[in-house]
Amino acid sequence: MRKNPHARTLLALLALALLLRLGTARLLDQPGYTDAYYYAVGAQRLAGGQGFSEPFIWNWLDPPETVVHPGYAYWLPLTAMLGAAGRVLLGGSFRA
Repeated sequence: MRKNPHARTLLALLALALLLRLGTARLLDQPGYTDAYYYAVGAQRLAGGQGFSEPFIWNWLDPPETVVHPGYAYWLPLTAMLGAAGRVLLGGSFRA
């Protein structure tokens, strides 16, 4: 098997990008825009055992019967699932 001569450079760039991203992420203490709030609340509710539910009316594509209703009829839930895993493993904060 032939070794890639640029593998070290690529790994160094990847490590630098990861460190830069982690450094800038430490400056955030809440979501920065409405879509991120949607996923943050979804992760919080999922980690808290409330499942895929929304305590707000996000859009009117499918008008809900009550304010708290099943979530993710419009958005895909993977981001909330990853956020919930972080909350469960690392604590209940937004940064987790």
